[in-house]
Amino acid sequence: MFAQHPHRSFNRIRRRDPWSLVPDYRFFAPEPSTQDFRFAYRTVDRAGRLGKWQEIDTTERRRGYHGVWFPNRRPEKAVFDICNSILLTAARVNLADIHQTLPYQLAAAFTLSNIFRESGVEEIKAFQFSIASVAEYDPEDVPDLSFVSPLIDPLSPWVATGQ
Repeated sequence: MFAQHPHRSFNRIRRRDPWSLVPDYRFFAPEPSTQDFRFAYRTVDRAGRLGKWQEIDTTERRRGYHGVWFPNRRPEKAVFDICNSILLTAARVNLADIHQTLPYQLAAAFTLSNIFRESGVEEIKAFQFSIASVAEYDPEDVPDLSFVSPLIDPLSPWVATGQ
């Protein structure tokens, strides 16, 4: 575990491993992330009333064996990568055109699948999602709102409703 520490002074553990039995996962993430994202959505019902923001929890409580085996981390990592891509794209693309990008379309589809799972799409007129940044995952931490999508028609999630 200590061989994965980002500070190179911990490399002394690997120097005592002549057969490279201790893997170095920093190859895949040489500069680890220092923030997490919180992903939320809200809906607009057929009467035009905005619902409350509902967070989509993609994180799983860490267990001891997750240091060795953690396949359930993949959805959490995918959401992290999509959120990061949206924020990077929003910084360099006209916001009116962001709905045409793949990360945005994936986030809209992910949100819509959660809406389907929670309540169904029949009762909603539109939905929107938001991305908030936090220093680390802590339910008590106040997130920094980074991105809010326009209202999206659930029948065509890649097109904004313009409202």
